[in-house]
Amino acid sequence: MVFPYDLEETYGKGNLVPVVATFDGIEVSGQHREDGDGPLLLIRKEIRLRLGKGVGDEVLVAVTLDSSRREVEVPADLETALNGHPKSREKFEKLSYSHRREYVEWIDGAKREETSAARIAKAVELLAEGKPLK
Repeated sequence: MVFPYDLEETYGKGNLVPVVATFDGIEVSGQHREDGDGPLLLIRKEIRLRLGKGVGDEVLVAVTLDSSRREVEVPADLETALNGHPKSREKFEKLSYSHRREYVEWIDGAKREETSAARIAKAVELLAEGKPLK
């Protein structure tokens, strides 16, 4: 979604503004991004599915500045793995909220315990090497 206002004028920030957006009653945290054509706010696929909406469908949206500290709840298995690898822990802690969330969602998205364990091992390796998740 592109919005018809200026981020700097509205929020006092020029880009990557943390917001709470409500899409047809479903509240999610996100970020406004400057896209050249105006502020952009992405609706993740999982939210669109919950709404039963597709590309081009109308959605009622309310956006407010999110001034709270944004934290990601780290699964216990990942927490344990990071505790055993200080370099990976340090890199994980330095990641932005969005990138930490990506790791957690990737690991939580595993259907089998073996897949989750493999993803945790891969995450620790990628973090130690300073490589991105994807």
